[in-house]
Amino acid sequence: MSGTSEAMNVKMDLYRGKTPAERQRIWNELQRPFNGKFWIGAKDAYVPRETVIHEPTAENLGIQLIDIAYDSGCLPPLEWFAKQHASYSGADLRSRLGLYGLDIDHQTIIDNFTGNYDDNRQILADGGTVVEQIAVLNDSGRRLVLPAGFGFFRFYYPWAAERLWNDGLRAVINNPDFMEMSGKENEDWEYIIAGNNTVGINLAIDPTSFKYHPPNSDPTPLLLTDGPGYRERIDEIMVPYADKPPDPDQHVLWVCKSKSVVSIHSDKINTEVSSGILVRNLEPGKALFVHHSAAVVVPGGFDNKGKKRTDWNIRFEIFCKSEDLPEKVRLEVYRDREQAS
Repeated sequence: MSGTSEAMNVKMDLYRGKTPAERQRIWNELQRPFNGKFWIGAKDAYVPRETVIHEPTAENLGIQLIDIAYDSGCLPPLEWFAKQHASYSGADLRSRLGLYGLDIDHQTIIDNFTGNYDDNRQILADGGTVVEQIAVLNDSGRRLVLPAGFGFFRFYYPWAAERLWNDGLRAVINNPDFMEMSGKENEDWEYIIAGNNTVGINLAIDPTSFKYHPPNSDPTPLLLTDGPGYRERIDEIMVPYADKPPDPDQHVLWVCKSKSVVSIHSDKINTEVSSGILVRNLEPGKALFVHHSAAVVVPGGFDNKGKKRTDWNIRFEIFCKSEDLPEKVRLEVYRDREQAS
């Protein structure tokens, strides 16, 4: 692809030779089918058969190709989901896989999705299932087994929603109708100021929460499960930093959490303007790798019993040496726009 990704080629073709006004018109038209909403798939792309993720070795470096399957239920309605939409889509790894030490090559997924768009769209329109290979990275230090049908990631498309800045961002933080942060401002969390703009939030990481996946010589594969209690099972195989620090020269997979409890909610069920996404990135200047850095998405703010959808510390997975552990992560907040369908 001559050094340029397939998705990037589609984006460049969309705007090449256009004036700024024409580009804005094209962009607005591209977002119209989503009606101002942050979209994320109702179904996971999944492994179509039992899949073994091999432990990292000097030869494979923890990287492996596996088959992933998805059907039309994993995507927006095909009649208005164009190739250009595909090029701007993302893939959100399920958090439980990140906690177990897996990650995906997001760009390759979107490039495959975009490059094979016409053929894949026809398969999906005919009621079929698309199966493609993706690259998976295993930082857990052990062999993992995924049962057939195990959910792996969800496609998402955030661009029609509203990215909150300045007064719009400040209006929803510690607002009981949208999003609340526990702890003290400028200690447990802080606004990110860039020039004259408020562009996001930094969440402080709880320094006592760092745990890591230790090197593992047990050849017995670990069978991943998709039911309640998976966090507790993951905790059982990790080692707290305070109990036994790893070799300082060794890169390991760390799991940590924010100091603040983050609650995203709304004043009514099925509200049209309460969806939120938090995009997680490390503090600037840290050359580290964060797993599944896509999204915490809360459509409508409530579960089907009318309860708050979130009320917890946000967990993060980071692959690095102990000396490079960060102190904070960056959040960008989006919500659905108020507009008629």
